[in-house]
Amino acid sequence: MKIRTEKVIDVSDWDSVVEKTYGRPYCFQQQDSCKDRGSFYFSVPSEEAYDYENETVPEVVNHSEMGGSFSSWLKRDPQDSFVK
Repeated sequence: MKIRTEKVIDVSDWDSVVEKTYGRPYCFQQQDSCKDRGSFYFSVPSEEAYDYENETVPEVVNHSEMGGSFSSWLKRDPQDSFVK
């Protein structure tokens, strides 16, 4: 029988780490068209990770085009809300 140990991070703790690290609001559950409930596995990439190419996406709720680049997320002012 093989046994392995896993480290588990609560989603709210993960959101807090990302927000503290980058100074931006973040919600893991809202990524990639909303995550299902359950466990997700993370790994640290040994090479350059995949990133979206879009520098902008339409700020329309439930728009079909999603996925702005990490650099565009960092540059965007969190006070600029698409909800008017």
